[in-house]
Amino acid sequence: MRIFTFSIITFLAFFTAINVNAQTIVNDGFESWTDINHPLMWGGSKTNFNPATNIVQYSTSVHGGTYAVQLINTLTSGQRFTTQGVSVTAGTTYTISFWVRGHGGIATRIWDGAYEGSVTYSNINSSTWTQMSKQVSAVNSVSNAEFIFYVNNSNVDLGHIQLDDVTINGPNGASPLISITSPSYNEVIYTPDVNINFVVSNFVVGASDGHIKPTVDGVVGVIASDLNPISITGLAAGQHTIILELVDNTNASLNPIAVDTVKITTNLTPPVAKSIYEIQYTTAVPAISPYVDVLVTTSGIVTGKCGTGFFMQDSAKAWNGIFVLTNTSAYPTLNVGDSITVSGLVNEYYDFTEIKSLSSLTINSSEHAGPTSSTVNSTTVKQEQYESVLVNITNAKCINANAGYGMWTVKDGINAGDTCKIHDLLFAASPLLNTVYSITGPVYYDFSEFKIEPRSAADVTTGLNEIYTLEANIYPNPAINFITISAKENISLVQIFDIQGRIVIEYNFNGTS
Repeated sequence: MRIFTFSIITFLAFFTAINVNAQTIVNDGFESWTDINHPLMWGGSKTNFNPATNIVQYSTSVHGGTYAVQLINTLTSGQRFTTQGVSVTAGTTYTISFWVRGHGGIATRIWDGAYEGSVTYSNINSSTWTQMSKQVSAVNSVSNAEFIFYVNNSNVDLGHIQLDDVTINGPNGASPLISITSPSYNEVIYTPDVNINFVVSNFVVGASDGHIKPTVDGVVGVIASDLNPISITGLAAGQHTIILELVDNTNASLNPIAVDTVKITTNLTPPVAKSIYEIQYTTAVPAISPYVDVLVTTSGIVTGKCGTGFFMQDSAKAWNGIFVLTNTSAYPTLNVGDSITVSGLVNEYYDFTEIKSLSSLTINSSEHAGPTSSTVNSTTVKQEQYESVLVNITNAKCINANAGYGMWTVKDGINAGDTCKIHDLLFAASPLLNTVYSITGPVYYDFSEFKIEPRSAADVTTGLNEIYTLEANIYPNPAINFITISAKENISLVQIFDIQGRIVIEYNFNGTS
């Protein structure tokens, strides 16, 4: 979606003589590739990545458009990924702005006949796209300089380092830019109406600098004079090309041109009505929904909500919960306890079943108590049937209060060595090590792990729940060095707690005393 501001023909001059007066040197989103290992306009002479294995065309949940670039270097020593040669001016500072995510170190530099400045890594450890800006300064005036990204210590757990939407601004400041943020490139829309969301940089929309000119399939629409989403209605089924361009107050193109393009496909096939159980239940391995890539309508009660979506459930049973992927700010009145009906596309995101690309969401009624939680333990919570279902685990001792990525780990002793992850998608708890909890929340699945998502402090309570009554003799009381426990039933685990609910002694054995 984001490409070099000029056409390919202009680009050849742009990287030589024109650059002296240009404002934006590079504005690239890795949309053009000569093959899956060679992004166009990158891989300069100072690149020392092995493109066959370590520079990869990436298409999973990119920041903008269809592709990003994945850079793989697990070594401590950095490797270089560079632009093709460009002209730079001695004594000039250049700003490199880019979006990055993954796990590893990233740094920037410039080569202008010599490697200028030092290499200072920023450590990236997140699955969320983050925008960063770095400054580098040219010492020499050359026509074949290369801007450099260094990467080191990349880790496969979050897909190494992924880079997207790079802008390098030259000596005269930043050029006006417009970027379409949604819908995404090649997204399928299940309604004839769509809002085009965008961001504008270095340009005041309105009477000051100019306006926004939308074009749909070659037909110019109504000129926009504000930053509100541009509404396009009445699209026919099929593919459409939408262009947003910044224009001056006479509606003429800027120099250089500032434009962004998105292609979408409208699918107006009516959805099929299915229960959540019908969408979720499967015996397939891996557990793929039988309605994947099908537009469905389903109903249920909202059981949890975050910024990127919500959980819904239509019964207090296994296979009856599902996650709906959507920007919930578009539904400000949606709350936990609402009875809703949604229409959208069934999708498998790394084996996590969800509904996305909503064509409709209707709130039928509100303030429902919702389904009761299903009882699970640290083993059964990992079963596919509980994906997105509201569950409860009891007698869960915190054995790691910071397991990384907003998670903490508990074990309930049902199966020795088995544990359960608790995550902060909906609520960030503050667990205490060795404290025993009862935890309620829907089950989420990502990065090959099932985890419980508590929704509030009320979902994380302390104390040991009595599962059943065991008739036993415990003596002496008080005790100093040892106690004797004698029971009529077999005992597999003994845990002794202090008055704050923390385990002070734990024994595993098999017997009646």
